[in-house]
Order: sequence, then structure tokens, then C-alpha cells
Amino acid sequence: MIARGADGQRVARLHIIEQFDGAATRIGIAQHVGAGYLHRINHGAQTATLFDAVSNYWWLGGTYLPVPQIALDAQFGHISVNSSSAGASVIAARAAYLLSKRSSVYVTVGHMFNERNATFTVDGGVLPPASTPLPGVDQTGVMVGVRHQF
Repeated sequence: MIARGADGQRVARLHIIEQFDGAATRIGIAQHVGAGYLHRINHGAQTATLFDAVSNYWWLGGTYLPVPQIALDAQFGHISVNSSSAGASVIAARAAYLLSKRSSVYVTVGHMFNERNATFTVDGGVLPPASTPLPGVDQTGVMVGVRHQF
């Protein structure tokens, strides 16, 4: 799918989600697997030194439920920007205890592996410089919380 984002930039998205049924459960592999690809073309100045950025982001993840009340998730992703050394890889893992159909408690840990000039944040980025690492510096984050769906 190719569309325009809220900022007017062209975005191409491809999401692939596969759900395994009882056969996967019997042999103990992931019950949900997801993968995707995001291609963005951003015109204009992105930073003081980066203009007309083209980025490619792909990811692969899965969920495993060892028992009905516990969900274990893991995901790996990689982003590259133009042909520069401003790319990064991220790995994240989450464990959730399902209190009910709509509530859970969870802990998530993630690590961002920044390439030489990259300053990607593990939390998705808040306004700089609050959590922005120095160029090429990796970042680790942990989040603990309660989730309730209304």
C-alpha cells in the first residue's frame, strides 16, 4: 500500500501477519508471527545535515503463550536511512500476565543498536534532547506497566 502520511510524505507499507492454529500449539512454537516493511520518502531538511531522507524499516516478531495467562513476545527490526551510516537495529521482548480478557500487567525490555551516525531512541523518540543518545551510542530501556482495554 502506498499512501500519504499526515505530514504529506509518501509512505509504502506492507504488513504480513500469520496466525498458527492448534498444530503450532501442540509442537510448542509461536502462536502468532508478524512481519512487515515500511518505506518512507521524506522531502526537505530532516536534520541539520540530512536532506531528502529515504528510509526502509523491516521487522519480524512473534508471540508464544506457554499457558493461557502468560504471553511472551519478541521482535527484531532494522532501519536504514539512505546509504548513510545512520541505520539501527532494535530487539525487544515482553512478558505479560493476563489478569482478565481486558487487563494485564507486563514488563518490556528493548535495546537499540545504533550505527555510527544514528541517534535512534529505544522509546520511539520524545522531543530531543530528553532521551536522544549521542551518535552511534546504543540505548537500552525497560518499561513496566498495567494495561486495560476499554
